[in-house]
Amino acid sequence: MKKILFTLAIACSSMCISAQMYVGGSLGFNHNNDKESDYKTTSVNILPEVGYAFNDKWSIGTTVGYSKYKVDRTDNYKTSDRRFTFSPYARYSFLRKNIFSLFVDGGPNIRFQKDYYYNGSGYTEDEDWTTYLGLAISPGVSVKVCDNLSILAHLGALRYIHSDDVESFDFSLSNSLSFGVFYSF
Repeated sequence: MKKILFTLAIACSSMCISAQMYVGGSLGFNHNNDKESDYKTTSVNILPEVGYAFNDKWSIGTTVGYSKYKVDRTDNYKTSDRRFTFSPYARYSFLRKNIFSLFVDGGPNIRFQKDYYYNGSGYTEDEDWTTYLGLAISPGVSVKVCDNLSILAHLGALRYIHSDDVESFDFSLSNSLSFGVFYSF
């Protein structure tokens, strides 16, 4: 039994020696102009992030962020909302080539949202916050600028979202792009 515990302790120590913390975040912007239905949607995301890299392939982390989302239609229908999110994730990196690597993030997503509706003269506030639960998988690319600094980009996602009012599943690689900067120490 002592030999097994000793072996596990050595294995865990060697994993932690190569591990490193990172901090960073991303800013995202998404704009979609659907000419067929006369919808224009715009969103802005601010997502600070902290994580722990176990090795060159695996890391875990979480984002905690704020988003603003707006819908405009030509018939004067407008909505807006504020979103606070918490999204822990696991990241798997692969295809490392010099300073570039591809990765995939995946994990649960919790979002609290407050809606506002345009009434002709201004926005009125919805009384309650809505809670959304979901899962997301997002591909991305990382560029290592120097030993401690990387630039990341996420392009689209495969998402499932559920709340009392909404259940949705979507996949997109074209209309959502976010960039992030990360510092490892």
